[in-house]
Amino acid sequence: VRALVRAARAAARPLIACGPIDVPGLATAAASLAAALRAPLVADVLANVRIGEHGRSHVIAHHEAILRVDRFREAHAPDLVIRFGATPTSKLLARWLEQQAAPQLLVDDGGGWNRPSSDAVTRVDAEPAAFAAAAAEAVAGESSADPAWLESWLAADARAADALATWFAGLDEPFEGAVARALVTALDEEAIVVAGNSMPVRDLDTFTPRASSGLRFVGNRGANGIDGLLSTTLGAAAVQPQPVVGVVGDLSLLHDLTALAAGSRLGLDATIVLVDNDGGGIFSFLPQGSADQPELGLPGAYETLFGTPHGLDLGPLVTALGARHVAVDAATLAAELRAAVDRAGVDVLHLRSDRTRNVELHQAAQAAVAAALEGRR
Repeated sequence: VRALVRAARAAARPLIACGPIDVPGLATAAASLAAALRAPLVADVLANVRIGEHGRSHVIAHHEAILRVDRFREAHAPDLVIRFGATPTSKLLARWLEQQAAPQLLVDDGGGWNRPSSDAVTRVDAEPAAFAAAAAEAVAGESSADPAWLESWLAADARAADALATWFAGLDEPFEGAVARALVTALDEEAIVVAGNSMPVRDLDTFTPRASSGLRFVGNRGANGIDGLLSTTLGAAAVQPQPVVGVVGDLSLLHDLTALAAGSRLGLDATIVLVDNDGGGIFSFLPQGSADQPELGLPGAYETLFGTPHGLDLGPLVTALGARHVAVDAATLAAELRAAVDRAGVDVLHLRSDRTRNVELHQAAQAAVAAALEGRR
């Protein structure tokens, strides 16, 4: 803590970054530390810092979108970084942090391997919430942060939030990123959201806004696979009194489909938001999605190797295993989510999307943010 106080006295551009972490009390403590440092608090959705009743005045929720704007990213190199949690869901944020020359402190109590990359950090062996609370108290009045540093981050985040709100308001077609907004809109009480790997967790990280709701986001990011996600969701529902909502892709559902039978047999209450793009949607965003390398079979064999369409009608499979199947679209998603949470049993809300169109909509959303930020200059 004393070392952090010394660093705070010398830092004009401090930054706090919270990756995936689920520690009671961390949100309040990290928010207090951000206020004491006068630092932006970049918050992964799985850190549960951008959602809740704690102070969120320093929280940056749309880091993925604003860091994609070259002008902003290049002008906002920090000179001190304090990190909590595992590798961020956002690959862009993770790589950006790796590239920074600033001193970086990674607070880790030894419970997990939170630095799989080779970026240079100083590990602080401490319980994260306790360290953040102690540091906030010690740093108070000692920060040398430039007020314009924090203001520029908050202004960019606010512009991104407004641009996305306007863009989503005009959306009249299915979009996978809309699930994040629907969760915040439909669930204002305490609820657990199990974020599926691949695209679901990335969309939740990109599009979940700051909010005062009682949502708690959890995920299997350590395993980083698509199998077992229904079982994880139903396992949470078996032991938690609050509503549980899982967000999974169609391949994830197929990998763990028979978990629905256990949920029905045990009389569990849970809601599954099924994002169905008939295959592996994440690969459409990766280099192989646009590669022209016939010697590697691309693009000719792209669908076979990466797209992996199953062509199945998943509704009858869901009902055969004892769950309720409800088809939803952009207009009905939030209302059906609210209704599903309020009734007993396992509900699967089936949102169909197109992989190619999904990429275009992501690009359009990002373009709206870029236009808002570029207008500021």
